[in-house]
Amino acid sequence: MRRAYELAGITDFSKAAFVECHGTGTPIGDPIKTKAVAKVFGSANGIYIGSVKPDLGHSEGASGLTSLIKAVLALEHRIIPPNINLSKPNPAIQWDAGLKVPTEPMPWLKSADERVSVNSFGMHTPSTVLSFFFW
Repeated sequence: MRRAYELAGITDFSKAAFVECHGTGTPIGDPIKTKAVAKVFGSANGIYIGSVKPDLGHSEGASGLTSLIKAVLALEHRIIPPNINLSKPNPAIQWDAGLKVPTEPMPWLKSADERVSVNSFGMHTPSTVLSFFFW
């Protein structure tokens, strides 16, 4: 994630409002991925995270594309989209590191840049991590 931001010329990670995570709901994988997100984006402001998988399921190789579409729509409408069906957050995730999951649609944060990061293992190979930025 840091390398992708560096390539885009972005140095202030605190201006990020939302990261679309891979988010498969696994007890081990999600805590590892969210720890990385918190390490990069966690700050006094915190970072909203979400995943399209609760809405549509895991679409295998197309999961990155559905996350990309969600990110574009979030920016177009200036809404941080909610995650549905979040009733019991995974206790292994470091919630005190500034990670937040919206359960209702939220207006885009005034303090944040119009940018969404998409972290997905659904494109190319299972080991590929991609970050996309939209302005």
